[in-house]
Amino acid sequence: MRTVFIILGIVASLIVGSFIFVRVTIERNLQESKPWITYGRLVAVASDCDQYKAKFGLWPSSLEQLIAFKPELVDWAKDAWGQGDDI
Repeated sequence: MRTVFIILGIVASLIVGSFIFVRVTIERNLQESKPWITYGRLVAVASDCDQYKAKFGLWPSSLEQLIAFKPELVDWAKDAWGQGDDI
């Protein structure tokens, strides 16, 4: 009977250890991807600024002007300012 408890304890420890390892790995991958998400957003804003300048002949002076030009920017702008889902 004692052997059964020892084996169950070892199996339970391996299962818990596996879950912890997977959780840590997922969290690390998420943290490593954050700079790429920010870079992608900055490239998109730069492109939108270029389009704004091509259309109006001058650079946007605020993010609000750029959002008025490209309303779809509202979603990621809320995320970037902490008013929406955190990435």
